Amino acid sequence: MSTIKDVAKLAEVSPSTVSIVLNSAESDRRISPSTRKRVLKAVQKLDYRPSITARRLRMEEPSIPTIALFWPLDSRGSVAGELLACIHRAFTCSYFDCELITCSFENDRLKDLAALKNSRFDGAIIGSTSEADMMYLKESPPRAPVVLYNRELENYHSVVGDNVMAGKMAAELLHRRDHKRVGVYTFTSPPPATKLRCTSFMRRCDELGIQAEIICRETSFAQFDEVIAATEQMIKSGNVPKAIVLANDSTSFSVVSCLMRAGYRIPEDVEILCTVPATGKIGRNLRPSITQIVFPLEDMLTDCVNILIHAISHHITVPINKIYAPQIVYGDSMPEPDGIVQKNGG
Repeated sequence: MSTIKDVAKLAEVSPSTVSIVLNSAESDRRISPSTRKRVLKAVQKLDYRPSITARRLRMEEPSIPTIALFWPLDSRGSVAGELLACIHRAFTCSYFDCELITCSFENDRLKDLAALKNSRFDGAIIGSTSEADMMYLKESPPRAPVVLYNRELENYHSVVGDNVMAGKMAAELLHRRDHKRVGVYTFTSPPPATKLRCTSFMRRCDELGIQAEIICRETSFAQFDEVIAATEQMIKSGNVPKAIVLANDSTSFSVVSCLMRAGYRIPEDVEILCTVPATGKIGRNLRPSITQIVFPLEDMLTDCVNILIHAISHHITVPINKIYAPQIVYGDSMPEPDGIVQKNGG
């Protein structure tokens, strides 16, 4: 195993310079860009991993692993509390003593996090990354074990929902309810999982003879003004479809409010379906509540934790991947058919 002295020798600098590079921000002016680049190149070539345990021993701290949770700074950040609670419960139940830290980032800017570049953790769970972030992870894998939540990437552990099945399930549910035309709310540049669901949904609608019309393309999450403007335009046209499908539950409040203010009854006049929200809480707590296609969040996060613990404890390098099937959770906006329980995509 390489040491900091090996890195210093290869980069032709002192060990203290290596330490500064690995423990300071890129903007630190004590180190020139060329020297920093040389040190990081040596770190990568030698596959050097700073010892968090050694740091704690020097600081007379307990030697316990550090686990990092990386989550983006958009509207999905609002569910970070629930995610952390699930992850904390999973670690508690596993009796795995560790320090849990959270690292937020802007979508497409995961590469800017010094904690990730320098692997300042013993293991990590990374969720809701953009395609640009996924490309960075593919090209620059951290040296510590990483589990991706609802994302898949070669050579990484992952726990994902079957997003293709979720899109197909939504279309088939509408078909069983005899809908011939539906309105769709999606994104201009949807995240990878949402893109899979939407593509699968549109393809299956086409196969089933359902006319799927895009009502709104949000430029990013929680663009409520865009959602309201598109919904009001739809209402003004007088061509409101009998069914509406939402790509995430943050949109549901704006859509429901606009329709009800205009005198539309839900579900009598318009049925609403939300495909795989982050946690489902927003849709469940609305009145009327929203029918949703969801994944079991706590089960998936528990698997993330268990896989990470296994990888750390047993030095597992072969990727472990788990896939979860979606489920329909009926609400007021699209009631469950009497005597029929639909729980799969068949």
